Amino acid sequence: MLKRSHLCVLAATVALAFSTGLTAQETKEDPGKALVDQRCTVCHEITTINSQHLSESGWKEIVDRMVLYGAQANDEEQASILHYLTTTYGAASVSSASPVHAAAKPQP
Repeated sequence: MLKRSHLCVLAATVALAFSTGLTAQETKEDPGKALVDQRCTVCHEITTINSQHLSESGWKEIVDRMVLYGAQANDEEQASILHYLTTTYGAASVSSASPVHAAAKPQP
């Protein structure tokens, strides 16, 4: 028979395991978000990004243009950025969005 103190420790451990598992899943961040924070906000305020609600092809056009202007992102990073922007700020995320193209201009 388990002593009362052992039972309390066991119950606390189980509760902690369940709560930690849920918290870890809830806070799992899309790697594209970190890339947007690191690469896109160098030239743009986050409000410039989150005010746009574009389709996947619209975001791809923006990402491709930014790379041409000098944004540093390899193919895998670009795919992660595109996925994040499309799922977070895609056309489906608002009902009546109008595309706004606020792209940075290359510096001389």
